[in-house]
Amino acid sequence: MDEEINRKIMRSNFSSPEELKEHIRLVQAMVSEYEKKMYETYNYDDKCRTKIREWRNKLYQMAHENKITQESSDNIDELEKTARLVHRQIGKADTNQSVLDKSTLKLMGLNYTSKDIENALVETKEKMKKNRKQERAEVFLLTGAFVLFVCVCILILFDKLVSKT
Repeated sequence: MDEEINRKIMRSNFSSPEELKEHIRLVQAMVSEYEKKMYETYNYDDKCRTKIREWRNKLYQMAHENKITQESSDNIDELEKTARLVHRQIGKADTNQSVLDKSTLKLMGLNYTSKDIENALVETKEKMKKNRKQERAEVFLLTGAFVLFVCVCILILFDKLVSKT
């Protein structure tokens, strides 16, 4: 049984992490069975204890190495996802910056107090009100001009009809 456990511990090529876990579980069961057998036959001594401890340490190292390689591949995936996210956020920030540069209200720094910002908002609201009033006046004038145009057209048509008869 010693040789079989040693042979199984020396195996190093596994196709998947699940296969490695199954292999470690099998070898641990064999080591436990071997330890129990030694107890039952009263052959459990320091040499046997050392051998069992070495086997368990090798199994632990095997599992730990697999965990490290698995974590490193997981870390690489996480880093790639983070890099993609950062790239996307940089693109959005560039877009937002260009939109902000094109806007009429532009903050040049963060040295503004809340009162300065409130004053700027009040001024902007007043400008918007003035613009709305001006727009309403222009719409009213355009409507009046259109009505006048239609009336003149109707008068011309009426005059043509009356002059023919």
